[in-house]
Amino acid sequence: MRRWLTHAVLAVASIAGMFALNLHQRPAFATAYAEAEYVTATGTLSLQRATGESSDIPLMTMHVVSRDLERVGRAYQVRELLIRATAPGDQAPGTELYIDLSRVIADGAHGPQQLVQTELPIMPRGRLGSRSSLVTLSDAHPLRVVTGTLLLTEVTLGDNAVYQARGRLEMQVEANGGIEMVTGRIDGVISWDATGA
Repeated sequence: MRRWLTHAVLAVASIAGMFALNLHQRPAFATAYAEAEYVTATGTLSLQRATGESSDIPLMTMHVVSRDLERVGRAYQVRELLIRATAPGDQAPGTELYIDLSRVIADGAHGPQQLVQTELPIMPRGRLGSRSSLVTLSDAHPLRVVTGTLLLTEVTLGDNAVYQARGRLEMQVEANGGIEMVTGRIDGVISWDATGA
């Protein structure tokens, strides 16, 4: 009995150790912007549920992220557009969407021609899988995004190397124990983050 218990304890400790090692080796990726940027609205995401209920969500500047990371000899690429509701940087925003740009951004080049009139997938998880795409509508309860697409119909160059973007999106979210369709329009500012590791 004692031998069996010893083996069980060692097995649990081994599993816990491997989990901790995998978590430690997982590539971490985070960005930080100026504190004022998180609370300054530069755009709006207008969403409508299948029930007809609508919400207007103020957005901070959207960021195109194109980064190459290396962790334990393995290369990782981050190619995404971050759409985030305004909220202090130290607070989780009610709406945060990660748009996959891996098919439209190559070799660090950037410009509006790559983003316009292309269906861009909304990822259920961004930041190398560490953050979930979610929206908070008028019921104030975050809804997890299962799938969706963003289509930017217009991106024009403005001042200070930022772009004004307009488009539409549709997504499926988990709501009330099922899947619900949400559609919307977006109008806001896009900025390209500096590239590099």
